[in-house]
Amino acid sequence: MKVNSIIDENFLLKTFRTYTSKDNVLCLVIKLVNECGWKANHRQDRYLAPYYFVQNDLAVDQGLLLKANRIVVPSKLRRQLMNKVHKRHPGIVRAKIKLHETYWWPGISANLEEMIRYCQGCQDSAKSNPRSTIPTDPLPLPKAPWEKIAIDLTGPFATAPYQNRFAIIIDYLSSFPEVRLCPNHTPERTIEFLTELFAHYGDPAFRVSNNGPEYQSDAFTKFLAKQDVQHHATQVYHLQSNGKVEVFNRSLKLHAQATATSNRPIAAAITELLA
Repeated sequence: MKVNSIIDENFLLKTFRTYTSKDNVLCLVIKLVNECGWKANHRQDRYLAPYYFVQNDLAVDQGLLLKANRIVVPSKLRRQLMNKVHKRHPGIVRAKIKLHETYWWPGISANLEEMIRYCQGCQDSAKSNPRSTIPTDPLPLPKAPWEKIAIDLTGPFATAPYQNRFAIIIDYLSSFPEVRLCPNHTPERTIEFLTELFAHYGDPAFRVSNNGPEYQSDAFTKFLAKQDVQHHATQVYHLQSNGKVEVFNRSLKLHAQATATSNRPIAAAITELLA
């Protein structure tokens, strides 16, 4: 699909191209895409890692970077674009769905949720999903992507007719998420999930979870020891680390509700949220 067929009429192609050409990260990513120059060490770069993980979905057209036929928005246009979409489509779910139809950048869902967190209109539309305060803790951020990850279990949701639970992994530094449907959350299923991810991304140095029994089993402890991964169990949440899992959980819940309303498979909610 060409850029001309998906670009917002209020954001001219020239504007996107100009800002893209001035965005150092996007310029480098475009070069890597054009030259097929991705290297394994790019996943350790805090700026390139989010693009490295989706490299197979990236393309370049008319000087713009695309991800699966959506425009990758330059950093200096993101706030302006979110404001415009939010005014047209108040409410977190509707704004996210509209934004995801045409645009993408790393952390797009979290950025939009943060922006409209204090919007009274959005709060009124989300009264059925009250927010809880996330306290902070002193856990430091890592120096590289996938050095430290968090895992959590959420669901099923009372407001969405799905009997599924979801296993979620969030990379502390890049906020890159991985999600799996998990009807039966056992230590064995968690090990299977992590084995798959570790084979793809490599072994992290640290892993954080709550104190759930599935994370305290002998089998799970032996698995982490074999992979040389340190496990930190915590009950408190750091806004920049574990709190990201809580924010993502809320986004997943909202997408699951929207998907249930439209009678689509729950897998569609995950795809839209991660896309």
